[in-house]
Amino acid sequence: MKTLWKILISAGMAMSLAACAGSAAASASPSPSASSAPAMDENTALAAYKTASTELEKFYQMKYSIDGKDSVEPAGGGTFYRVKDYGTLSELKDHLIQYVTADCADSILSQWASVYIENDGKLYMLGADTPVDETKGEESDAAAKVSDTEYKITATVQIINPDDNNKVTGSKDFEFPYVLQDGEWRFQEFPKIR
Repeated sequence: MKTLWKILISAGMAMSLAACAGSAAASASPSPSASSAPAMDENTALAAYKTASTELEKFYQMKYSIDGKDSVEPAGGGTFYRVKDYGTLSELKDHLIQYVTADCADSILSQWASVYIENDGKLYMLGADTPVDETKGEESDAAAKVSDTEYKITATVQIINPDDNNKVTGSKDFEFPYVLQDGEWRFQEFPKIR
C-alpha cells in the first residue's frame, strides 16, 4: 500500500509540473492597468518568487503541522492526518491565492486531491513521506519584464546524478509567469521543481 501512495504522490508531483497551465490559458488576460497596480520591477518580482516558492514547497512537500491523534482512513486507502495549519481546503486555497491566481490554486489543489482531503469539515493530509527529486541541484533565478502586466521568472535548476557524487549533468528551466490580475500580482503558473 505504501508503494501505491508513493506512486500517487509522484503522479501528483509530475502533474504539478504542468499545474495551472491549462487554467492559465483559459483565464482572462491580466486586467487592470499598470498605473493602478502596486509598483513592479525585476527585483520585486524575484522577491515575490522566493516568498511564493517557500510557501508552495511547504504544500508540495507536505510540510504542514499535523495532529497525529486525529486521523481518517478513507475507502481509497492510506492514513490521513488533520492539518493544524489550515482548518479546511477553502482555508488552504485562501493561503495559496496570496501567491498564485485562483485558477492556479484550483488546478494545484485538483492535482493534489489524493494528498489533501476534507472530511467532516476538516482538512487532512496523507501521512506518507514525500519523495523529493534528488536529481535537482542548485537553482538560479532571473526575472524579465514581458509587459506592464506580466513578468516572467525563469528558474534554472542543475540536473545532477546522485549516484555519481552529485555530478552536474545538465540543467532545466522552469517558468513562472507573474501577472497582474484584479489589481494584484500573482503567479499564473507554479510548477513543482523538487
